[in-house]
Amino acid sequence: MTEQQPIQIVRRKVKYPRIVLKTEGLVLIMPYRGGYDANLLMEKHKKWIKNKLRFIGEIKKEFSNTKLFERTEREFVDLVNGSVKNAANVLQVSPLRINLKYVKSKWGSCDRRGKVVLNVLLKYLPLDLINYVVYHEMCHLVFLNHSKNFWQLVAKRFCDYKSCEKKLFGYWFLMNKQGFINK
Repeated sequence: MTEQQPIQIVRRKVKYPRIVLKTEGLVLIMPYRGGYDANLLMEKHKKWIKNKLRFIGEIKKEFSNTKLFERTEREFVDLVNGSVKNAANVLQVSPLRINLKYVKSKWGSCDRRGKVVLNVLLKYLPLDLINYVVYHEMCHLVFLNHSKNFWQLVAKRFCDYKSCEKKLFGYWFLMNKQGFINK
């Protein structure tokens, strides 16, 4: 497993270790303290790692010939504004602010104050995925976490949300391959 996929070990100010699959490979984030053994952690989660690496390989292959959408900034802003308005009406919420900016690790985010950030790279995705990401982030105005209740709310509008999530992975890997995502 580790011979095929390089594993980067990073030490950070965290309480517990975690394994993160990034576009460029597997990263084991270790706390400065705690006496955790990286090799034991990797062995303990061997099955999970293998499944995630297989999933990434499948997604990369499936999306290798996918075309990106071409939109102007104005077209993208108009699409986002319409999508935000629609989601706000459906969910009966109002974001404090919507920011469009380049983010190198995710499609969107929402903080406790109600500020929603959407990645400008969304402009290259199909409209249904833009709508999904906007709706997903707006659902965080109701449930800030990814709890069961959150996913039930998402599923009211996007019953195929798992398919949307898979497609987002595919586009992320595709955009990384084409140099859209700076490391």
